[in-house]
Amino acid sequence: MSTLEIKSQEAKLQNLEALQARMKATNTTYKKWIKAGKDSRALIQAGLDSDQIRKIETYKEDYNKQPHPSWEITNNGATIRNTKKRIEELTKRVAEAQAADGEDKEIDFDGGKVIYNYTDERLQVDFNQKPEPKMIRLLKENGFKWAPSVGLWQRQLTDNAKHVADWLFKIGSYAPQAVAEREATQKAQLEAQLAQWAIPEEA
Repeated sequence: MSTLEIKSQEAKLQNLEALQARMKATNTTYKKWIKAGKDSRALIQAGLDSDQIRKIETYKEDYNKQPHPSWEITNNGATIRNTKKRIEELTKRVAEAQAADGEDKEIDFDGGKVIYNYTDERLQVDFNQKPEPKMIRLLKENGFKWAPSVGLWQRQLTDNAKHVADWLFKIGSYAPQAVAEREATQKAQLEAQLAQWAIPEEA
């Protein structure tokens, strides 16, 4: 798995954060400029560049009350958060691939196997025989597509894809043993809480 996409996302994040700071600075300075009676010295003292100053001086106030409307800043903030999440996910996948020495990971289930294809960054499903219509529907509803070139169902290798595969094929945290152990732990915790809250009997 190449780290080029991580570097690309990091560069994207840097530009987005710079834009966010720039928009906020422009809005803040605009308000000060208005209070100062549109004195150009307020713009110069704020350290804005010529493009920011031009945007402020040419802005015709409308219902937004500022050069960069709140929705623009909110949307950019959401893109920043999504980009950070993407970087974290890619970094995790690179670490997993390195831990596996680049080898694909396979997990058997009743009727086939799930493949973590680190090279192609795909989560793939190899059935022993053509799946039932209900399973095909579930696969499609959860982002899997049939890939004739490799003869497998697959989707991009992400944490969500792994979770979906665990649920669909009862592996990982959804394997019967894992579910039984989790339920036993929850039952023990509940019994401990009930015992703690129980009113002691009078002697």
